[in-house]
Amino acid sequence: MYFLSMRKKPSKRRSGKVVHTAKVVAKVPGVAPARSTALMRAERGSPPVHLSGAEVHLLDRALAEGSELKDTLEKAVIAFGRWVLVEVFGNDAMRALDEWGRNPVWLELVRRAGGPSLGISRTVLYAALRLAANDKRVTDQSWQRLDMGRKQLLLPLREPAKLRQAAQHVMKWNLTQTKTKEYVTQLQAEHGKKPIVRLTRAGLIGRVRKLRESLGGATILKRAGELATKMNARERAEVVKEMSALRAILDAVTQAVEHA
Repeated sequence: MYFLSMRKKPSKRRSGKVVHTAKVVAKVPGVAPARSTALMRAERGSPPVHLSGAEVHLLDRALAEGSELKDTLEKAVIAFGRWVLVEVFGNDAMRALDEWGRNPVWLELVRRAGGPSLGISRTVLYAALRLAANDKRVTDQSWQRLDMGRKQLLLPLREPAKLRQAAQHVMKWNLTQTKTKEYVTQLQAEHGKKPIVRLTRAGLIGRVRKLRESLGGATILKRAGELATKMNARERAEVVKEMSALRAILDAVTQAVEHA
């Protein structure tokens, strides 16, 4: 893919006339635009961005549209999960949570998920069923009023009593999804339970390949050098620190694989 740059190359003379030619710059496929420092800060929950009056109005409209989208998706996922719970698992929440591997219809749904006949991911498929089953098990209003996103983050707690207490805490303090995830991690650590790591052989290979492709190549290295010239000392030190930590992790993973 190419685009025309507005910068003009040195002019050429043809028959005594000056002709300006546009410079064609190639866009490298698969390389996303560099993420700005401001964007990274926003993703980490930095202080609110200063907006003009018109921008505030536009933001309000975007928030309303996003809220409507969330409600639509949530209703659809919940309705599907309830249907599967009733029709496939006989409205038995315990069967739905404990007998995944013994239900032939469910196994076929899992097999088809993400394909042409069932165009939803397995993540959505499992989430829909687990939410429906736990909605039946946990009748406390705090759980019932909680949105789907934060309910999903509480699911690793598994037990109804823990789900109820956690939902009450999340609702009381109006925790964001990020804070809810941190809260669940904290609860698991207090009970000596480490988070379950779901990683397959293909998944490990895919993650390593994706990391290599995201950081490798002459284009990335060139852009990294350009960004470095614009960084202050603190930002450069932060990059070096993170890269050192990444190198240590990669070395540890390499050792674990080589000496298995």
